[in-house]
Amino acid sequence: MERLFHLMADGLLAFVSKREGDKNQICIIPIAGGEAKQLTHTKNGASNPRWSPDGKRIAFLMQEKDSDEEEKRKKAKDDPVVVEKDDFKQTHLWAIDVATMDEESELLFELPKKESEKDDKDNKEKDKKDKSQRLTEGDFHVSDHRWSPDGKQITFVSAPSPKADHLRFNATIQIVDVETKAIRKLTSYDGGESAPRWSPDGKYLAFLYRTDDANPLQMDIYIIPAEGGIPTNLTSNFDHNEVAPVWSPNGEMIYFETADRVSRHLYAVSRNDGEIGRITHGA
Repeated sequence: MERLFHLMADGLLAFVSKREGDKNQICIIPIAGGEAKQLTHTKNGASNPRWSPDGKRIAFLMQEKDSDEEEKRKKAKDDPVVVEKDDFKQTHLWAIDVATMDEESELLFELPKKESEKDDKDNKEKDKKDKSQRLTEGDFHVSDHRWSPDGKQITFVSAPSPKADHLRFNATIQIVDVETKAIRKLTSYDGGESAPRWSPDGKYLAFLYRTDDANPLQMDIYIIPAEGGIPTNLTSNFDHNEVAPVWSPNGEMIYFETADRVSRHLYAVSRNDGEIGRITHGA
């Protein structure tokens, strides 16, 4: 099964596939045709590939590995699952450098291995160079990662766990510096944030925020300077639930979807004055 793809501007498609084994791995293929290359060979699989703006890196998500104790219990078939405690693994953010290894553009990638594993495979792996980098770690779940236009930072949604309630009510937007791995919180809000999207010039971020505790499904579109500051609610007077914000190429408008009775329609809101216009019409 192949899913979760991201197209690079120069015609390379990154996608997720179970081509070898039973775990999803990240692969790439030229859209003009050719042989697909598997980039990751992770024990727990990889997902959600996103190209950096310069096409030199791919950010992706990977679940945490089992601890030594968990692996020991599984081998002994002593692996009961305690609901709400053992039924999920946190997911974190990684990045890999895309490197051309020979004249035929054979792409070789691998995730970091323990020193003991490296020693055992030195003879076979000596010509391979590790290209992966872990960007986040800790007791939280990462989702919806997006590169900044200059490729120096990545925004992501952080939640206590992948459970639906945590993602809906307790999620916050964080920004990680790709070089230093320093993480900062975008706003002072303590939850209810989602869908961070960079403006084309990288100066602002648009995001969704749940403002009404009485109506947890109602989300408004906010913007905030990328360096931090006071968020501005652009859709406070709009009585529909907004989803999927997308910046216009010139950064003046933010497009979004909303449900109108049994139909879904496209709207746009001005970044400068909050004026909202409907783009699509009909049933």
